Amino acid sequence: MTTPNNTEHANIAVITGASSGLGEQFYETIAHRYPDLDEIWLIARRKERLEALAERYPNIRARVRALAFDLSAASSYDELSSMLAEEQPVVRVLINNAGFEREGLLRDMTPKDILAMIDLNIMGMTMVNRVFSAVYARWLIRSNHRIGLLVRPDPMADGVFGEQGVHPFPRAGFA
Repeated sequence: MTTPNNTEHANIAVITGASSGLGEQFYETIAHRYPDLDEIWLIARRKERLEALAERYPNIRARVRALAFDLSAASSYDELSSMLAEEQPVVRVLINNAGFEREGLLRDMTPKDILAMIDLNIMGMTMVNRVFSAVYARWLIRSNHRIGLLVRPDPMADGVFGEQGVHPFPRAGFA
């Protein structure tokens, strides 16, 4: 764990989009596959869901932190960057899973829905990678270790790129 003089740093896993779906499954896998972690950070907008999820595996060693951030809001990245700078954890696993979609055809969606998907699915993914890349760079300079695991689920699994009428989520992930 991180000490006041920063002589040791917590080994952590971070899961964005953790409050439902794949995020929940990633948490289950991380909780059981990485027993040596000090902390698991669950990040999503809905604090109450994160807190309930954090209590799901009471027998794991890691401290589970439910962190409510709206990754479509720029202010979230400043706060997350500050936390990382202060605590200086060793990020062993980053699962950049935040994203959402709306059902239906692209032509039937409102511009507001499309822009919200782009804000989270593109800006969110890119900014999370940016924030954590600084942590990775510091860690690599201090150690001979390799980066643990970085996962960005493939939004292409939802549809074929450019398929007529498919919603914008697959395109938003690769724009």
